[in-house]
Amino acid sequence: TPCSQSKAPAPRSQASSRKPLATLATMVLSAIAALPGSFKAMRGMFAFHGLVLDVGIINVLPFVDEAASDAQRTEKFPWALGGYAGFARVPNLGPTHRRFMTENMAYAILRTAPALFYTNVPILCTAVASHLVEALTIAWEIIYYECPANAMVPVTLMGLFSTQTLLTVKFNQGALIKSADHPTALAAMTGMVAGVWLTWAAAAATVAARKPNEPK
Repeated sequence: TPCSQSKAPAPRSQASSRKPLATLATMVLSAIAALPGSFKAMRGMFAFHGLVLDVGIINVLPFVDEAASDAQRTEKFPWALGGYAGFARVPNLGPTHRRFMTENMAYAILRTAPALFYTNVPILCTAVASHLVEALTIAWEIIYYECPANAMVPVTLMGLFSTQTLLTVKFNQGALIKSADHPTALAAMTGMVAGVWLTWAAAAATVAARKPNEPK
């Protein structure tokens, strides 16, 4: 009979289906807004460095626009382009370029993790270790292989990013890091930041000492 027939459920409107997503987005944005400024800045730095630079510009752009990729290598990563002091120019997606891309995907993992786990001191410490390693490898090219002087820009960024991370952990604004008693990790981080700036000083001194006919 008509009375015994079950009624089909009324279809959900698009507005009601979007409501949980809107609520979740609001919660996430509210949580980010509530963070102290130092942690916001650090998370933004790691998201930019890990996703925009290491993934987007270094690993995606070469497949999308060869000319733009070469321009980025010329401006920001000359050691991945070559064309100086016995180092032949490396074509887009050539073997050396591909190894550079792979290296930076590893960096991306180390630098994106702190954007998510921003109160985990060991994870932050490994990110600073990646800054030191990259500073050392670029300085190696500058000091021993006459890499162009604009390679000093990323070395400087390694110093600034690592210092920002160290200060954020050390001052722990808002006491977000509950286990701030990580003396070993904090000491290691402090030593690595000092190492980055010593590396920067050695590379900068090499560039300053170059003769006029040498690449600046």
